[in-house]
Amino acid sequence: MHNHIPAKSSMKQIVVLLLLSCSCGVIFSSCAIPLSTALTMKEYGVSRVYPLSFEQTYTTARTALRWAAERTALLRRADVYTIEDYQEQGYLLKITSDVNSFRSINRNTTSFDYTIIWCDQISPNETKVTIMTCEMASVIQRSPRFPFKPMDYVEDLQYLLDYGMKLTKDGKPLPILP
Repeated sequence: MHNHIPAKSSMKQIVVLLLLSCSCGVIFSSCAIPLSTALTMKEYGVSRVYPLSFEQTYTTARTALRWAAERTALLRRADVYTIEDYQEQGYLLKITSDVNSFRSINRNTTSFDYTIIWCDQISPNETKVTIMTCEMASVIQRSPRFPFKPMDYVEDLQYLLDYGMKLTKDGKPLPILP
């Protein structure tokens, strides 16, 4: 019989989960990868280069992320999301909470996931946009040798990014909803 002793980071996660379980509300991540790990996996994300400045691209990416979050919230009818702005570090972070998740055991249970969008200036008029979701990070960590096929949400977000970038490039305002 082989005894497995979890690594220090795993032990910390177990302790945090136990502490959360003992409190009145329990929070479960709907993905298996901590955000801190996903932030180091940028090279595995889905990327495109847009012929816009960093500022234009970043502003448009923030709007497209909000559009995608609104669509998801309407479809699932339970999501609450926050978009955190880390422009100095070059990324946006959307955290979604779902109080009606299948993981919910009681009314005090919430699950969450995240989406990261990095914007990297290549030149004054070119910016690379990279998307990473918690689901992508989970798949990549389990099977780093196999190419990742973007999921529907990522494809929808990419479509909204393309739409917003075209409007921005054409000098048109970004609508509240697409």
